[in-house]
Amino acid sequence: MHSAELKQDVGSRVLYVYGDVSEDGQVPSGEKEPFHQMRLSDTGPRGLSQFQAALEAVGFQVEEAYDAEVVLDANFLGRYGVVILGSNQRRFSKAEAEAVKEWVSAGGGLVVWSDSAFGGDHRKVGLDNTLGRDSDNDLVAQFGMFLLTDNGGGNYLVNQFVEPHYLNRLQVQDGLAFRGEGVSPIRVSPPARMLAALQEGGLGGKIRLNRRDEPLNLKTDAALAVAEVGRGRVVATFDRNTFWNAGEGTRLSHVNNREYAQRLLLWAAGREDVPLK
Repeated sequence: MHSAELKQDVGSRVLYVYGDVSEDGQVPSGEKEPFHQMRLSDTGPRGLSQFQAALEAVGFQVEEAYDAEVVLDANFLGRYGVVILGSNQRRFSKAEAEAVKEWVSAGGGLVVWSDSAFGGDHRKVGLDNTLGRDSDNDLVAQFGMFLLTDNGGGNYLVNQFVEPHYLNRLQVQDGLAFRGEGVSPIRVSPPARMLAALQEGGLGGKIRLNRRDEPLNLKTDAALAVAEVGRGRVVATFDRNTFWNAGEGTRLSHVNNREYAQRLLLWAAGREDVPLK
């Protein structure tokens, strides 16, 4: 692709970053089976093939990269309109964090979610495992978002919001609903702001934090957070299970999860005028 074509097309290009960990926490998994990579090509229960299809339906070109094989510098980031931090574990450098900040300020969109399983099977490594959380926070803490440790609280339905926003169909009550299971809330501070507090929405999820992150503060501990930095946008949502094909707890086909996924990416890309399909 010529540079002029690449520049024109970059707003619709999405990069999904994935990692590689074994169920007992070995990074990379090596000769062991990778645990919950959530690959785009995976059509199984914990895959993201339906997620990819949902994004392509609204005009995105989606590709993926293994976290250990990329360096987040200006040249690399400049190829993409949106980057998703998915199942990554790699710790990012200060230079990479600065490059991401400059890229967002210039118009890039960053989407992030977390889960204890990005450090391995919680039955072996424990809910307190912070591998995936720490990897994400290397990049997003500078935007006023700190992803907390998985609380193991059960199922949550989010349908009450703090303010009208594109992500909730401009309705603070019952405009849109999304489900998660886990869960890793986001603690917000400026420039980030909360769009939805941690809430169980009738599914019985326990409104609590992992002991690492207590005490709970529902004025700062969010299920959904956003930040607008320069010409770019950052959005963090509290769980990965929202997006997979048919895994435990919830899936893309539950409530409005598919629409929510599309709205997350369209908002991050600044493409709210694109019709949902």
